[in-house]
Amino acid sequence: MMPLLTSCATSLQQRQALQIYQAPQLHLKAGTTVQTTEGYYNVQTDQTYYSQSEMEKADAEVAELTLKLQSK
Repeated sequence: MMPLLTSCATSLQQRQALQIYQAPQLHLKAGTTVQTTEGYYNVQTDQTYYSQSEMEKADAEVAELTLKLQSK
């Protein structure tokens, strides 16, 4: 069974209304075929995608570490 990336096929408002779980990270292995609204995507190399909330956490951590380094 191929994974279906519902978070890529729907808007944020639709996902929130449907209460669809969005994993913090999506790991795709090379050779996997993923069905999207635009057709099939054949993963060429191992790939990791991060949710918006994960990216925001990483950005906040970088900003905090930058402030700590600047205050030294």
